Amino acid sequence: MAIDTADLPEPTDPDDLPPLGTNPGWLSDDELAFVRRR
Repeated sequence: MAIDTADLPEPTDPDDLPPLGTNPGWLSDDELAFVRRR
């Protein structure tokens, strides 16, 4: 089942975001590729 990112709360602190180009751990490779293309 794919994760619908619209259902996830937006991180408010930039430090909560993973560094660009890294997988935060809960994304599949396909989902990560999709996010990187946006």
